[in-house]
Formats: sequence, structure tokens, C-alpha cells
Amino acid sequence: MPRILPKQLKLLWLIISFRPTLKRGLQGMAQHEVLSPLPGIFYRRPAPEKPPYKEAGDRVAEGDIIGLVEVMKQFTEVQADAGGKIVRFLVENEEPIEPGQPILVIETA
Repeated sequence: MPRILPKQLKLLWLIISFRPTLKRGLQGMAQHEVLSPLPGIFYRRPAPEKPPYKEAGDRVAEGDIIGLVEVMKQFTEVQADAGGKIVRFLVENEEPIEPGQPILVIETA
């Protein structure tokens, strides 16, 4: 079994101690994940021929529509629950999702 050196212990302690701050982006910005409210198919567009509600890099306000979830031909709007700039989408258009699955990341402050 390998031995753990004091420097490795100190590094491990630092990682564990500052874990809450690891949610911050590279520039020190806080990030927030928007989660799926339902299982189903995620759509980034209101209709196939329409442009997406939002793109990576767009600014969103709390309550802005970012997509739709379809469950048994019923469509439910997915709204941003925080304001900021969209960093990236974690789910592609027409991809199946589960409840609580992260859909996108927003840089909040």
C-alpha cells in the first residue's frame, strides 16, 4: 500500500476544506445548474423551424423560458430559476432527460 506524504495530506485537506468554492468558474464566477422538473424529451426550440429559446452565451433573467419538456404529448416550459449568462447546455435538443437532471449552467455573478 502506498504511503501518503505530508504534502499530499495537506493538498487533500485543502481540496476538502474548500469544496464549496469549487462550484465557481475559472474567473471566480458562481455557477448555477437549471434542473429538469420532469422526465421526458427536452426541446430547445418552440417548434422545429423556429430558433432556439436561448443559446450558450445569452443572458437570461429568472423566469425566462429556456426550453420545453414533452411528456406524453404534453409540453411543459422550463424556466431559468436564476439570472445570468448561459455558460453551456448539458442536454442537446430532443434528448431524453430525467427529473433533477441538469439542463444548463448559468454564470450568476
